[in-house]
Amino acid sequence: MKVRDLMVRTVVSCTADTTLAQAAELMHAHNCGALPVVDAAGRVYGMVTDRDICMGVAPRHLPPAHIAVREVMAHRVHACGPDDDVLVTLATMRGHGVRRLPVIDDSGHLEGIVSVSDVIRVEGRAGVPEHEILDTLREISTKGHQPVIAG
Repeated sequence: MKVRDLMVRTVVSCTADTTLAQAAELMHAHNCGALPVVDAAGRVYGMVTDRDICMGVAPRHLPPAHIAVREVMAHRVHACGPDDDVLVTLATMRGHGVRRLPVIDDSGHLEGIVSVSDVIRVEGRAGVPEHEILDTLREISTKGHQPVIAG
């Protein structure tokens, strides 16, 4: 199955100048946990998540309305294309520890977004082996998390 067959096509995005308060309001209003960050031409060059917002506000001791997305967003974008195979997309998610990927065209313009949840919803029809989804979720859940050892 191709990404285009399961991606969400109506995607809310923001710019680097959007404040964290505005980004959080967009996420709340559209029930999503991440926003692609686009330039004036609609090309994706960053991502901001609800976690980025929380972790960005805490150490700055500033209201979210005074912090721009550019200060906390991920500048390295892991993405996929609409014609990519779902298994390749899951491998990208696993490899980079991300739950969502913006779907971009050859020019970097935003076409949609795909998440592990989207794959789960079509798993039986997509021909995606269950272990691929479980492996992806396991990798995403453990990336960056090291066990705490009391000593």
